[in-house]
Amino acid sequence: MDRPKRPIDLVAFVATLITVVTLLHMGVQPQSLALVVLAMATLYGAFGGGTGEGK
Repeated sequence: MDRPKRPIDLVAFVATLITVVTLLHMGVQPQSLALVVLAMATLYGAFGGGTGEGK
């Protein structure tokens, strides 16, 4: 299933990466970050980022 690459995909990836790095510097345990990233990915997918729906 090919879908066009959109700038919002890059923005979401960079925002997640910056959030993880920031939380690591604040002393959050890496195991907890897995839950944070999973939650962010789920929200992104729910709003149409991952499926091409919901626009």
